[in-house]
Amino acid sequence: MARKKHFQRQEVELAIRDAFPPRRGSVYEMACNGFSAAEIAANLSISARTVEWHLDEVKGQLSAINLRDAISQGWMHGLLKAKGGVRACAFILAIFSSYQMAPARTVRTARTAKVASYYRLSRSETAAS
Repeated sequence: MARKKHFQRQEVELAIRDAFPPRRGSVYEMACNGFSAAEIAANLSISARTVEWHLDEVKGQLSAINLRDAISQGWMHGLLKAKGGVRACAFILAIFSSYQMAPARTVRTARTAKVASYYRLSRSETAAS
């Protein structure tokens, strides 16, 4: 059986800090970054049940079915944003997009010339009839 390909997780932060109370926002942010309830509890010195309660409250506020849906709703409502690396990439892309590009050249081969002449003949034959 082939192994699944794992991609590097994108780091996320809250775009709107006032959307949730401070503790609930930090729990939600850590959950969006892929931490489990036990890891969040150990990091914030609270119980795992409290973490689950905060996540249930977030799901209720966002009308989400599960945590994955809550994360998706957060992106759609603009509550989440990517941390610094993506901004730098977007800045570099913006710089390169401002450069003038040379127009693309079309290469005409013998095959494309045959196809073009075939279409010209068939159009003129249908126009004549």
